[in-house]
Amino acid sequence: MEKIIEYIDDYLRVNNLIQIDAVTANAILAKAGILRDSVDRLGKPLRELLRKNKIPHAFQNGRNWIIPKSDSKVTFINKQESDSKYKTAKKDSFSKFQIKDDSILPLKFKGITQINAIPALPGIYCLKIKEPSLLPEIFCSHLIDRGHDIIYIGLAKNLKRRLNQELFAKGHGTFFRSLGAVLGYRPEQGSLLNKINKKNFKFSAKDEQEIIKWIVENIELDWILIEGDLNFFEGNYIRKYKPLLNIDKNPLKLLELSTLRAECVEIANSMNFKAL
Repeated sequence: MEKIIEYIDDYLRVNNLIQIDAVTANAILAKAGILRDSVDRLGKPLRELLRKNKIPHAFQNGRNWIIPKSDSKVTFINKQESDSKYKTAKKDSFSKFQIKDDSILPLKFKGITQINAIPALPGIYCLKIKEPSLLPEIFCSHLIDRGHDIIYIGLAKNLKRRLNQELFAKGHGTFFRSLGAVLGYRPEQGSLLNKINKKNFKFSAKDEQEIIKWIVENIELDWILIEGDLNFFEGNYIRKYKPLLNIDKNPLKLLELSTLRAECVEIANSMNFKAL
């Protein structure tokens, strides 16, 4: 057991991470030949050890097991604590978009069920989470630090089409893939082996439906129509608000998110990922 803890500590230190989820941890342990993973239920062998309190500094956040460094003082943020910290830390909101120096457009967030009202026109869209503590603890903590509830900003030449991709897996949505990885889902092994694009991983149909259900219940959206340079406006908003799940153009992009996405790409491009 000491070898497992030491290896996870070393991995976190080398990759400048605060903590790691059980699925990812079991994957790196399997690759190192320390703890065999389950092909059918990724992360199961390590979760069984965690349930027996073999790694006493690990903790659960909802359904997810989290393993910080063994000398870390990181503790689980429960919903009540998160609500309190979030309300205290909330300094900013995305209620206004600065389009020009003298032109401010207000945003009124809507439930995902309002997607039919979205026009098939160019613009910028914004996604926010209703309750930050629904995210794994490390991502919840990062969001609280940023002082708002915005998790993604994107551009679209056709807002209706793009948001259907991002929210309902009707295509290759960057937000959908990132959120799925953060929530603990992984693509099927080898699912990209025969594909030309080796990065656009997809989750199983069952997992997609679970992610969509989570989005409908927990995400709100709004958009603005823009005629002009969408990349310019998107870049400005991302740099200003530093949304949690944006990587490109984000000065505070999360290494944890990049690591999860890289793992998903590796799984989808291999038939023996996690095998000893």
